[in-house]
Amino acid sequence: MVTIATAMGAVMALAGGAQADPGRPNNYIAGDVGSEGFWVKYSTYRTIPASWRNVDIYYDNKPDSKIRIYLRHSLDYRLTDPVELSSTSKTYRLGTGMDAGTEFAITAQATEFMWNNEDHHWGGQLYW
Repeated sequence: MVTIATAMGAVMALAGGAQADPGRPNNYIAGDVGSEGFWVKYSTYRTIPASWRNVDIYYDNKPDSKIRIYLRHSLDYRLTDPVELSSTSKTYRLGTGMDAGTEFAITAQATEFMWNNEDHHWGGQLYW
């Protein structure tokens, strides 16, 4: 005879196994890029765990310009080449094969001049 607790445990195990990348760290990130195309260094640092070595962004909020993003080490040097984000509702790979324990932050820039009255805000879901 199957008890309710056993049945609920089976349902929860199935639900947990259906997730894509279970346990993979992710955060919604957002920021503003400058109007003159300067690189903006964001101050939130994240750490690469032992199990996940790639960093991706699902880009869902685009400013009035395309932007470039790269990953910056906590010691303030560039970890990756810049990636141009041009279309929303798309996932971009920002870093591959990162070392476990690496602390990184985002640096971004607008690819073209933007007037002050244009939308400078961008955002997306960051996975690492």
